[in-house]
Amino acid sequence: MKWSKIFITGIATATIFSTVPITNLNVATAASIEQVLSGQKVKITNNATLTIRDAQILSQEQGKLLAFTVAINNTGTTSINLIDYWMRVKNKSGKNFKLKLAEMDKNKGTVVAGTTTYLTYFAYVDANTKLSDIIYDAVKWDFSVPSYERVLGTITTPANASGLTDVNKSSTILLNNSLVNGTVKSYTAVKDQINTTATIRFELQNTGNKAVDLSKLTFNIQTNDWSVYKADVSLSSNSSLGSKQTTSVLLNISLPNNVAAKTLSIVPAIIDEANKIELPLGAFALPSLSSTKPTAVNKTFVARINSENVETSIVSSELLDNDSRQEASIEFKMKNTSGKTTSFNNVEFFIETSNGTMYPLEFNKEEIAKLLPNLEYTVVLKGIVPNDLNLNASRLIMKQTDSEGARSYLLGLYALSNDGISVGNDNIYRTKDYQVDLLSINRIPDEVDDVLVTQLSITNNSNKAIKLPALSGYYLADGVKVETTTNEIALDNSINIAPKASYQLVVYTKVPYTAEIHDVAFVLTQKNGETAKNLYQYKAQLPESVGQSIKSPYVIDNIGKRASIHVKNATINKSSNKNYFYGEFDLVNKEIRTSNVSQLGGYLEDSQGILVPITFTGIEDKVLPNGKVLYAAYGLLPESFDQKKYKLYIGQAIAIGSVEQKEKLLVNPVAYAMKTQTQELNTNLQNIQFGGHVLNITEASANVRIKDDFIYEGIDLNLKYDLNKDDTYQTLPKDQKIIIELVDQGPAKATYSKEFTLADGENQIDLGNQIRLPIYYADEKLMTKISSFQKYTLNIFTAYNDQKMLVASREIQWFYSDSPGKDAVQ
Repeated sequence: MKWSKIFITGIATATIFSTVPITNLNVATAASIEQVLSGQKVKITNNATLTIRDAQILSQEQGKLLAFTVAINNTGTTSINLIDYWMRVKNKSGKNFKLKLAEMDKNKGTVVAGTTTYLTYFAYVDANTKLSDIIYDAVKWDFSVPSYERVLGTITTPANASGLTDVNKSSTILLNNSLVNGTVKSYTAVKDQINTTATIRFELQNTGNKAVDLSKLTFNIQTNDWSVYKADVSLSSNSSLGSKQTTSVLLNISLPNNVAAKTLSIVPAIIDEANKIELPLGAFALPSLSSTKPTAVNKTFVARINSENVETSIVSSELLDNDSRQEASIEFKMKNTSGKTTSFNNVEFFIETSNGTMYPLEFNKEEIAKLLPNLEYTVVLKGIVPNDLNLNASRLIMKQTDSEGARSYLLGLYALSNDGISVGNDNIYRTKDYQVDLLSINRIPDEVDDVLVTQLSITNNSNKAIKLPALSGYYLADGVKVETTTNEIALDNSINIAPKASYQLVVYTKVPYTAEIHDVAFVLTQKNGETAKNLYQYKAQLPESVGQSIKSPYVIDNIGKRASIHVKNATINKSSNKNYFYGEFDLVNKEIRTSNVSQLGGYLEDSQGILVPITFTGIEDKVLPNGKVLYAAYGLLPESFDQKKYKLYIGQAIAIGSVEQKEKLLVNPVAYAMKTQTQELNTNLQNIQFGGHVLNITEASANVRIKDDFIYEGIDLNLKYDLNKDDTYQTLPKDQKIIIELVDQGPAKATYSKEFTLADGENQIDLGNQIRLPIYYADEKLMTKISSFQKYTLNIFTAYNDQKMLVASREIQWFYSDSPGKDAVQ
C-alpha cells in the first residue's frame, strides 16, 4: 500500500473557506470518550496511575479495529518497569478480545520518574460491539496468584458516552506522542445523480513543544453503520507541523448520495506498517453533505489557495461565437488578502453543466503564476463548450491539484449567468471604478460611404488614476448586427485617467450610403486579445440635427486639443455659372501650452437631404496659448442644391487609415442653420476680404501690346493695389491663391487670367500699399478674338487647389485708367 503525505495548507484559525461552514448540528448530548475514560484512574503503584485517554473503532479489511491509548503517569522518584503491566479488554457479555501493542510503542520499557508515557493497544472486535460495550482491565503479572495476574482496576464506558467530537469543536488527539488539536472547519460539496464529491478542510494545531511528523497520518469517513470511505489527502514535501503551529489539511472524498445523507464522522488515523493497520486517533462528527450553494456573480468568496486566504469573485460570464463553435468566457477576479505570496499555477477551472459534464477552461498561467499579497488580479477563463450549453444552469468549479498533479481538491463553486447584454435606460455603463457615457451616435457622409460614429466619455469615479480601458464596440441597425469592421480613436491625449477626470473615445464603422437605418444601437465591448466581451448596449436613434445659431461657438474640450471655433463667414458664390460654398473659421487655442490644434472637416446638408462634402484647409504649425488661426473651407455645389435652407456641419477631422489613403473621420460634429447668404459681389474692388487678407485695387488699366506698329502680341494689364494681412492671426490658410482675370465684353468673351500665390515663391503677390503690378497676357491671335475694344471685366478670384471663388468684379473701359478707389470714396 502506498501512503500519501499530508499537504500543509497554511496557518489559519478562522472559518473562511466555504459557503457551507460547519455549524453545530443536532448531535446527541453525551460525554465524550476522552472525558469519561480519562476520569477513571487506576492506581498501579503508590505514585503512579493509569488512565485511558482515548478509544476509537475504525473498520478495516480484517474487521472492526479497536484502538485505545493508555497514559501512565509516574509522580514518584523511581522509574516503573512496564514489563510488569498489561491491559485486557472484553465486552459486557464477557467476551475477551486479543490485544496487541502498537509497533511504535513496543520498545517502551519504563516510565521515567516525573513523566507520563503513552501506550497504544489495538484489538479486532466483533461486528456487534460498540465503544460503550468495552470494559478495560489493568492487570499486573503476579505469580503468587493462580492465574498469575492480578486486576489492578477496571475502566468502563457508560452507555451514553459518544465517540464523536461535536462539529466545529476541537478535540485533542495523540499523534506521535504529541498532543494535537483537531477541528473540522468547513466543506465544499458538489452532487450529481449518483455521488456527492466533497472537499473538507480539517484544521490541526500542534500544542506541543516539538515538531510532529504528519507523513503517516490518514483520514477516513466512517458512517454510523461502520462503512468506511478513504479520503484523499493532498501531497506535499512538507509533512511536518512545527511547535505551536496551525495548519489546514484538504480532504477529498466521493460518497454515494445515500451515504452522504447519513451520520458521518472523520476518523484520523496513524499507519502501523508492521501490523498493516491504521490506528484511529479520534472521531469528529460531520453533517450530512449537502451541495454547496454556488457563489453568485459579483459576490465575494474567500477561498484557501495553497495555504492563503484569497478573495475571489466572478465579474462576468458569457458565451461567444468562435469559428462556428461556442466559447465560454469568464472574467474571474482575485485578491490575496494574506501576508504571503501564494502559488497559483496548480489551480484549475471547469464549467460543470446541469448533468454533471465538466469542460476545462484555460487561462494564461505564465502571467499569473503567483498571487502577491494585497494585490488584485483578473484572469479571463476560456474554453470550448457545446453549442446548446445553458450558462445559467451551469457553474464554475475551481480546483487545486496536489504536488504530483494526481489529485485535485475543490476550492470553490460559482454561479454563472448569461442573461445577455445589459441594456440601460440612462445609456451609462458603470463599473466599480469608472462609467462610460454615450455622448452621441451620428451617421456622417464620407466621399464614398457613410460612417457610423459613436462618441463615448469614460469617467474615472475612483480616487486614484486608472489605466485606459480597452473598449470598443459594434452596431445594431434596426436590431441586426452590422457585420463591418469597427475601429477606435482616442480624442484625448492621455496615458491614464486621473481621479474624477474623463476621457473621450470614438468608435466608428463604414456603411453603404444607400443603407436605410431607422434605429441604431451601439454595443460596448471590452477587448481581450483576439476576442471581445460584450458589456452594455446603448440604444439611440440617429439624431435629427437642429441647427444652432451661427453666432454660437463650436467648442472642442478634449485634453490636448481644447479650442473654440467661430464661424467668421459662410457664403455661396457664383463663378463661371457654378455655385461654390466658401467659409472662414476662427480657431482659438485654449490649451495652456503651445500645441497642435485639431484639423477641421465638415459637410453641407440641404432641405432635400442632399449632402455635399466641403474641404478645409489645414494648420500644420503649432499654435500658442490663446493664439488664433484661420481655416478656410470650400466646396462645389450641385445645381439642385437648395441654397435657401441648408445646414453646415463642422467637426474634428481625424486621420484614419494609411498615410497614402489620406482618409479622415469627422467626429463630434455640430450643425449650424444657414439661410440664403449669397455673397454680394464686390464691384468697386475695395476691401476685398479673403483668407485673412484685405485687397484694394486703386488703379486699373488695360492696353494692347503692339510690335512694329501692326503685330498684336497680347494685353498689358496694369494694376496698383494695397494688400494687407490680418496680424491678429498666428497662422493663415496655406496654398491660397489669387487669380486675376480679364474678360472682354465683346461677343467672343475672350478671357485671360493669371494666378498669383500669397506664399513665398514664383508668381508671389507682395504685401504692401500702392504696389504696382504689371500683368502681361500673351496672345498673338488677339485680333481674331476681340473685334472691338469697348469694355472688359476685371475679375478677382480666391482659389484653393482646383476650386476658385469669385470675390470681386468690375467693368472697365479699354485703354482708360480706372480708379476704383475714388468711386468708393464718392
